[in-house]
Amino acid sequence: MSEQSKFVALVLGSLEQGDEGKVAKFQKKAVKYLTKQVALAQEKIEKLEEKNDEAGEEYAEAFVGVDVSKCSTGDAIEKYIPSYFKTLQSKDEEIAGNNEEIKALKEVIVLRKKQLNELA
Repeated sequence: MSEQSKFVALVLGSLEQGDEGKVAKFQKKAVKYLTKQVALAQEKIEKLEEKNDEAGEEYAEAFVGVDVSKCSTGDAIEKYIPSYFKTLQSKDEEIAGNNEEIKALKEVIVLRKKQLNELA
């Protein structure tokens, strides 16, 4: 019998003779699928990190970008303050949402790599 992975050996133990080729083909396609899933997750993480960089820069610009034309009177300032902080909060929430998604994607990568190991 040819050298088999633990996965193929386990599956073959529950099948009839002659199914080894089918299981090996399944294993190969499963490895390809999982490898692609890891690559897609890593690519999405990179895009989200880029978005976080942009959002961080936008936050910094908004933080120092007080619109002085809206600060001519005390009443004008009081009306402007909520929109100023709403802009900052929006960027904070965008970054936090991206970070949550990055965390979830990293968990997917760990799981997929574990599954790849189990198929080997």
